[in-house]
Amino acid sequence: MILFILSEFVSSTQKGASGGNISNYLLIDKLRHHKKIGIIAPNISQDLVSELEEKGIFVVTDNLKFRPPFGGFKKRQWFKTTIDLIIHSHPKLISELEIVVTSNGTCDLTAKLRTNKTQLYILCRAFEDFFDHDSHYPLQEKIRRSLKKIYTAKKIAMAYQSADRVVTNSEFMKGFIGKHYPKINISILYPPIDIPLKDFRPIPPKPRVGIINPSARKGEGVFLSLANNHPDLDFVYFSQNQKKYTSKNIHYAGWFSDRDKLFTQIDILIAPSAWTEPFGRVSVEAVRSGIPVLVSNIGGLPETVDASFVVTSQAIGCWENKLSWLTGNSTEVKKAWSRSISKSENFEQLPHDKTALSIFTTT
Repeated sequence: MILFILSEFVSSTQKGASGGNISNYLLIDKLRHHKKIGIIAPNISQDLVSELEEKGIFVVTDNLKFRPPFGGFKKRQWFKTTIDLIIHSHPKLISELEIVVTSNGTCDLTAKLRTNKTQLYILCRAFEDFFDHDSHYPLQEKIRRSLKKIYTAKKIAMAYQSADRVVTNSEFMKGFIGKHYPKINISILYPPIDIPLKDFRPIPPKPRVGIINPSARKGEGVFLSLANNHPDLDFVYFSQNQKKYTSKNIHYAGWFSDRDKLFTQIDILIAPSAWTEPFGRVSVEAVRSGIPVLVSNIGGLPETVDASFVVTSQAIGCWENKLSWLTGNSTEVKKAWSRSISKSENFEQLPHDKTALSIFTTT
């Protein structure tokens, strides 16, 4: 059996599901065809529990809400109690464990599950376990991380150093983790992108420029500056909540888990993130939906598209130049899009599944 211990678990189609949520769901859905699977996670919806159990997946969950300011500590206590309960109440399950897979934030809680037959893996798709990494966190998150560092930093470091394998989602993240723990075994499992491939859509004379979830971390400043400098163009943003922008050419388009519906409303996507994105699922989804994407030269984003679509600086002049290039060089843009499509083949379901099986097969 492979037992996943996850901070949260939602369906890949659930509104607001993050890239990590989607990747976990698709990974587990693939592995269940080859291994017995168990999941320990708080607050899994009853509909999803029923779906998982119908697929033969063992699920342990509770309908609990872990609210600030002490929600994180209460969640950790729930994991400790639940793991102890599993050990004492399900000895057969423990005897069948081949791999225990833990996500960011819980890796230091699983040592007691290790046996001579059990390997411990860490799924590291973000920076929760790295307290010296300031990725443009808001003040409240910085305070939370500072408190957590006091109580868990040493335990988390020991967990990484003793893990049989760390699985991450990009070359960038592999290098980042390797700088902190140079002697550990790190494997790359790119997120599976299940967006059907569409033909390139030529950019119209007045393209609609889109951004997803604008915020300071996501490069909202670049988006607003471009909108102000180009009053003749429409700038579209997708978010669960509408914002109070004053520019008349900025439009709110709502939020869609249906990426096909989302990308038909724009002609160009920008991802001007100021923080170190571990990967960049949305840029791959956009390219495969037929539109060009401009991304920051930060984190894992450059791995997702051709170099021509990478903006080398956050200076607004650089973004202006790239936007002008997109609208004035249709032949070169289509070639760059085609090269981006070639890159995206690394993130398709088939290579993901092949790599996943090799990583999660111990014999």
